[in-house]
Amino acid sequence: MKEQGCVLDTRGYNSVIDGFCKSGKVNKAYQLLEEMKCNGYEPTVVTYGSVIDGLAKIDRLDEAYMLFEEAKSNNIELNVVVYSSLIDGFGKVGRIDEAYLIMEELLHKGLTPNVYTWNLPA
Repeated sequence: MKEQGCVLDTRGYNSVIDGFCKSGKVNKAYQLLEEMKCNGYEPTVVTYGSVIDGLAKIDRLDEAYMLFEEAKSNNIELNVVVYSSLIDGFGKVGRIDEAYLIMEELLHKGLTPNVYTWNLPA
């Protein structure tokens, strides 16, 4: 982004990262996340949530889970939306045990599942 004369703050990074994820350009979003960290900006729950959801939607669940763990290790308070993205992703590819473990963690943290959380594929 910088080479194009665009300097972003955390909000700007979050907007562009989310846009890349929603348009299927998850690799670009992931690169921008790394750039964000290199430039001294701390990713937020929004940042992590966008990339985790983007990765989960294209079945890159191991990467999504690694990012999920990174966020937790950085003391990011993950919300039901982030948990639901992983639960949905693991459920859609038949990795039900992993989806169940994430659901248990969500409940243990005192978060309330929403309609999206419960909309697991059969």
